[in-house]
Amino acid sequence: MNLGLKRYRVRTEPVFLTMLALLATVPVWLSALPLGTDIPQHAAQINLLLDHFLTHRWEQEIYLNYVTPYLLTYFVGALLALVVGTLTSVKILISLSLAGLVLASARLLKRHGCEPKLAIFSIFGLYGFSYQWGFLPFNVSAVFMLLLLAEMQPASSTHRASLIRCVLLALAIVLTHGLTAVVTAAIVLTLTLVEPQRFLRLRNYLLVLVLLMPVVTWQLLADTGVQGFGHGIYFGIHPSLSPYFYYQELSSLHPQLINGWGRITGFFPRIFGWENGTGAIVTGMMLVLSPFLLGYRVNYSRKPLLLLALLLAVLLVMPSVINGSLYSAERFSLLFFCVFPLLLIPRARTHHLLLPSLLLASSAMLVVQINRAHVYDRQIANLVSALPSMPEGQRALSLSYSYNAEGFIAPIYLHSGQWYGVLKNGLVDPNFAATDLQPLRYNRQHLPFATIGNGFDWSPSPYNWNAFQGERYAVFIVRGSLAAFNQHTGCHYSSVSQQANKEWLALYIPAEVAQRCSRQLQLQDPHQ
Repeated sequence: MNLGLKRYRVRTEPVFLTMLALLATVPVWLSALPLGTDIPQHAAQINLLLDHFLTHRWEQEIYLNYVTPYLLTYFVGALLALVVGTLTSVKILISLSLAGLVLASARLLKRHGCEPKLAIFSIFGLYGFSYQWGFLPFNVSAVFMLLLLAEMQPASSTHRASLIRCVLLALAIVLTHGLTAVVTAAIVLTLTLVEPQRFLRLRNYLLVLVLLMPVVTWQLLADTGVQGFGHGIYFGIHPSLSPYFYYQELSSLHPQLINGWGRITGFFPRIFGWENGTGAIVTGMMLVLSPFLLGYRVNYSRKPLLLLALLLAVLLVMPSVINGSLYSAERFSLLFFCVFPLLLIPRARTHHLLLPSLLLASSAMLVVQINRAHVYDRQIANLVSALPSMPEGQRALSLSYSYNAEGFIAPIYLHSGQWYGVLKNGLVDPNFAATDLQPLRYNRQHLPFATIGNGFDWSPSPYNWNAFQGERYAVFIVRGSLAAFNQHTGCHYSSVSQQANKEWLALYIPAEVAQRCSRQLQLQDPHQ
């Protein structure tokens, strides 16, 4: 009977995990535009990559930089875009990262002798901090990271075959995200301390070299003349960096604690993507304790314990800002519930109650996320409806007079103006092309004033029309009112189609109107 039950579980396990992975992707397809602060910028990079090889519309302004760790995500996205378009290709990439994390977590658990179905825990961390910020290349790299950690655990396959797979996965990480490569290298090197086999220790040293050497080379050889922001290393979010005040404004605690978003106070809120407070903390503690109340005990095997300890060290101790990479530690919250089930070993007959309980809880989590997708879709609807009337292939400027996003823990609308570039083949500022290590970058002589480095994306109002060379733009994507736009730019632009209650505007301003804006600004105080 026990043998029959085991065979049944083996047969149903792939079906269960496949269904779980597919369900995890549902929220991505419920909104016209995918959710995530940086997602529009990543989509714009894919679109510019297609332009570089096919249409050459922006070849004078943009060049392809091969010395970067982001090539794989964007090249795969571009290949998909040739078939299904950039927008759908980005949704596919997001879906692959979500489904991939579920399946990679299951593989990691299976390799360590744990129950693969406990990968259902990963659902609780998929839609949190990293998802809402839209760290697409990082999220994809996290899948490769889990797969590499799983492959490192000895199995029945030959050492040679396993070594080849490990090296290929390490290269995939390197070509997807440099920060993930460095953290993975540190984890692999530490795991070597508890690796008894000499061949596997040598393999680990090789993997560390594969992961680190390209990153070191990029740091030494990359052209960093186009500066991003946040260069240096800070444990917390530095006050001079734009996102710092965003979490101050979300805080219910003392501002110097980053509004309750510190390493401990924000631990579970970042994992779930919820506002900080007792709700997230209680839910997180219930999820962590529930297995031990339902018949599981702690797995005292050295590798699982060490792996979880290393992840906690990253989340609690690693600097938040590393040479321009913001939220370096916080983004790894994505992996906590992917790794946590490694600690669980059944000890009592009641352990079979855990999976139904998690199914119920994860269903509730998916319902919450589906509702969020609908909220986001309603709030972005004005922009979606305004873009079709805009002309193709123009230089555009995104002006966010408000970065608030109620119900989310990231400013998810901050870079939404990039959707004009994606859907209309335009070039929109502020653009990732003006930051370090991006594949598609501005040539120095065409670098605009409006960049992410000077905080224009967060607060354009301090800069007037002449400062950001407003006459170079024909299209303006505005989050705010027409009155706010006119007051800021001095354009006194009017449109019969404009409705006062619209949250998003897409404005086409002909050259003669733009010239009048420039002349009017010259008559005003240049410091306004």
